[in-house]
Amino acid sequence: MNIKHTNDKKYFFCDVHTHILPEMDDGAYNLWEATQLLDMLIDEGVHEVCFTPHYYAFEETVDRYLARRDKRIELIQPHVEKRQLKTTTGSEIYLCEELFDCKSLEGLNYKDTEYILLEFPYQKLTYETIDLLEQFCIQFPFRPILAHIDRYELFTNNSLRKHCRDLGCLFQMNLDALSSSRKMVRQAVKLIKKGEIDCFGTDCHNVIWRRPVVQQHLHKLAAAGLRDELESIYASNLRWFNFD
Repeated sequence: MNIKHTNDKKYFFCDVHTHILPEMDDGAYNLWEATQLLDMLIDEGVHEVCFTPHYYAFEETVDRYLARRDKRIELIQPHVEKRQLKTTTGSEIYLCEELFDCKSLEGLNYKDTEYILLEFPYQKLTYETIDLLEQFCIQFPFRPILAHIDRYELFTNNSLRKHCRDLGCLFQMNLDALSSSRKMVRQAVKLIKKGEIDCFGTDCHNVIWRRPVVQQHLHKLAAAGLRDELESIYASNLRWFNFD
């Protein structure tokens, strides 16, 4: 499969991490902002979008969260269909002790898949955090995708990444990490070349300071010789999240 291009050479990709559902979390404030984010993604060449609002087990039950999410999906669905977007639902789950009091996390995973998006609680990973991850992999029948690993020590610690890989984890990187330091960009290129980045996300929240920016980052990666890797990630994501 070749990576798709529009006439102006926009790269398409699956946005696996967004906060677009209106009035759901710290993302889109209302339906207007949610639809603006959808339009921004389309302008950026994105046509496959995963809705992944935050879930905090210490704030509400899974059932209450899913009921809220269903209402927000129902609200935005006509606007999704009007734009002919392909979407799916998931959650960004905060890894914490309270999570293990949940009998089931069914419905928090990406719809009809084994994958589930996990957020670590701290930038500096502790032994306690890794213990929680290990417990998660034992207790729940899902394969974790670790959100925005560019924020954590995990991004540069080879042995820590290997340990997480051995647990079956996949790695998601936020595209906006490529707008930070040259050191960050070099490390991102290195990991992508090694096949250690499995998916990307905009992690978009609003239309001002956390808006979706895609093309400038994908072109930067393509210019670094990563076009084949981008193609492979895109093709894999289409399959994993049932967009193909």
